Amino acid sequence: MVSASNANAILFLDSSRDYVVHMPPTPITAEGGVSIVGGRNVVLIGGEIFNDTPIGASESVDKAYGLYLKSQTGTVHIEGLWIHGRGIGQALVLDQGAGATIQAQRSRFETLHPVGNVHTDGIQTWRGPYRLKLSQVTIRTAGVGIQTMPHQFGPVKIDAWEYRRVNVEQTTSDAYALWKGAHAGGWWKEIHESLWVKNLGYVAWPNASDWNPSGSAMVEGEQFNQGAPPAGDFVPDGSAGAGYKSPGYA
Repeated sequence: MVSASNANAILFLDSSRDYVVHMPPTPITAEGGVSIVGGRNVVLIGGEIFNDTPIGASESVDKAYGLYLKSQTGTVHIEGLWIHGRGIGQALVLDQGAGATIQAQRSRFETLHPVGNVHTDGIQTWRGPYRLKLSQVTIRTAGVGIQTMPHQFGPVKIDAWEYRRVNVEQTTSDAYALWKGAHAGGWWKEIHESLWVKNLGYVAWPNASDWNPSGSAMVEGEQFNQGAPPAGDFVPDGSAGAGYKSPGYA
């Protein structure tokens, strides 16, 4: 159980065991949010992480994290989570070199820390994961929406990544909405289905063609659509958070 008293501590889990992480019925407001290291299959459903106090230039960037996940070995399932506030610099941070699948759905990530002191990202991964599955996710950001650099600290094995019903909205013009870097590990396969980008800044790094099926054999489905989804955010304000109830699955 995560509570206000241990929210900014690191939860160290046994990599051979499965866990359900219970979030409190009220928002977590501690600097640094929630950090989980280890565990095999980890489930986190519902919950709200809120930080509205931007960190200063001399403070550690991890104080601006929302949810930090490191070194899981199985599947991490995140559902119905709402991370937001002007103190959030990186909503979901992934350090995954142990072959995990990270899946997030029906979640809303808002990284609105003023650009400058913090490199602001909705989702940032600098190692792995093996699989990344985003389904029905809304990202609102003052910087980068999706920042993927899975080989940043050395090549790792990667399977297909999926972006399904994902929309990114930028609130400033100081960054790329989408960013990915291959480094020495090379490109990985991506599957796009209803990926929307409403950018005020640059749209995609290194090139839009690297996110385009016709420009890259590593992308299947659509490239991305510019603007907002016709029906609005895939995860509207208030639909995820502390009161979230999972619809269940067959």
